[in-house]
Amino acid sequence: MKRARGDGPRIELRILLQSKNAGAIIGKSGSNIKRLREDFKASVTVPDCTGPERILTIGADIDTALECLMDIIPSLEDYKQFSDSDFDCEMRVLVHQSQAGCIIGRAGFKIKELREKTGANIKVYSTCCPQSTDRVVAISGRPVVVTDCIRNIYKLLEMAPPKGVNQPYDPHNYDEYYAHDYGGYTIAEGGRGKLPRGAPPPPPRGGVSPLMSPQMRGRGAMNGNMGARGGRGGDNRFVNPGRGGSGQGFYGGQQNFAQDSMGGMGQQGMMFGMEQTTTTQVTIPKDLAGAIIGRGGNRITEVRRQSGAQVVIDEALPGSNDRIITITGTQEQIDAAQFLLQNSVRKFSEKY
Repeated sequence: MKRARGDGPRIELRILLQSKNAGAIIGKSGSNIKRLREDFKASVTVPDCTGPERILTIGADIDTALECLMDIIPSLEDYKQFSDSDFDCEMRVLVHQSQAGCIIGRAGFKIKELREKTGANIKVYSTCCPQSTDRVVAISGRPVVVTDCIRNIYKLLEMAPPKGVNQPYDPHNYDEYYAHDYGGYTIAEGGRGKLPRGAPPPPPRGGVSPLMSPQMRGRGAMNGNMGARGGRGGDNRFVNPGRGGSGQGFYGGQQNFAQDSMGGMGQQGMMFGMEQTTTTQVTIPKDLAGAIIGRGGNRITEVRRQSGAQVVIDEALPGSNDRIITITGTQEQIDAAQFLLQNSVRKFSEKY
């Protein structure tokens, strides 16, 4: 029996869009967004942003939210030329990093099952959106296929509520250089926004992590799988951004596992229990170590407690002004730890 509109728990469906699509959703003088709210009895918002990305949020029960999305899709810039719904589209859904695992499943089983069941193409990006705990799930196919896939994903999310730090993505923090790593849009794609005057050219892949400020640069490494895809070449020593190298290992602050469309199948790290563990290293100026460690180690202890990751800060090498932070855990734990470390730098760096 089909559930009546308005029945069921209320959800917030958040879609990462190109800014150029906002006008079609809002309509002249807000006429279309007002119609959507009235017709579907839903909360529909697409807040302004000066960058190339916006977030469409639809608040309603899942069936109503997806009906509303089905109404919106044909009006978007890339699809408005089609006269019917027989076209391929892509929606990029935002989910909390701790929920990505329930979409992927053990050894990628669940994401494979979703693809076979719905017929949709699904890609789970492993890098969180800048300064957030959100990850992008890109779903493509016919509009009805995409919305059906989203429905199935939200059934899974109901069984796995978000855990840990929750920092929703703010598109004002978009990162032009790493947009394709976290599933975002560039200025050319989004149709809006500009780089700051005098901004440097994009760094090589594997420079600053989206969750890290320019003060915290890193390299990723897979336990037990040196030479994995996802970064520039390098040996097992710490190397400067942009310098490749020979031998095993790779350099890549944001751990470019987002390129794996199997949603994690490319990660061949060591398995502890039934969870996959990876290691990332970032460097900070040694003057900032106090901001992260805190008095008596209180702040670094709190980072470990909240994230569940192992976080070790090495002493600076002789003649070096940098200290290396090694973070070990699941991808979700590492992302949470990086977010908390960045917060410590922002809040306390002026004291040191």
